[in-house]
Amino acid sequence: MSPSEVVLLLAAIVLTALLVADWLRRYQQKQAVAVCYRLVQNAPGKVEFLLVRTSNGKRWVFPKGRIARGESAAEAAAREAREEAGIEGCVAGRLPKAANADATFAPYLLEVDTNAKLSKAERESEWFTLSAAEEALRKGRTKKEAKPWLRILSVAALRLNAK
Repeated sequence: MSPSEVVLLLAAIVLTALLVADWLRRYQQKQAVAVCYRLVQNAPGKVEFLLVRTSNGKRWVFPKGRIARGESAAEAAAREAREEAGIEGCVAGRLPKAANADATFAPYLLEVDTNAKLSKAERESEWFTLSAAEEALRKGRTKKEAKPWLRILSVAALRLNAK
C-alpha cells in the first residue's frame, strides 16, 4: 500500500468515526421519565418516590419510555407511570435533562395522591424514602450508570424540599 493510499484510508476511517458520532448525538433515544412522588401523611417534608423494576427485573428505575409521535414529554411521562407502575398523578414540573450512553432523559415530577392505589402494572413497583431510593438506584450499577438516576432524584428532592 502506498503512502497516499494509507492517508486516504486513515481519512476515510476518521470521517466514518465523525459521521457515526454525529449520528449518535442526533438520534440518541429520547425518553420521558416519571419521577412519581407522594407526601407522607403526618410527616411534614417527608416524601416517598416510586421506582419500578427494570425489564430484566434486576434493578430499580423511575418509570420511563419513549415519547410517541405527537405526544409531549410530560404526557409520555404520565403514560409511562400509568403503564409501568399502574399509578396516576398530576405533572408537577419538569426537571433538568439527564443522559447516559443510550438515551437522553426528560424527567417530570408526577405528584401522586397519598391514598392512590396501584392498578394493574407492567412491572413490579415500590415506594421508597429518599435514602432508600438512592440506595436502590445505586444497587447493581456502576457509578457512571447510576449518575443520571441519582442526579434526577437529587434535583427532585431539592425541588420538593424532601427529607
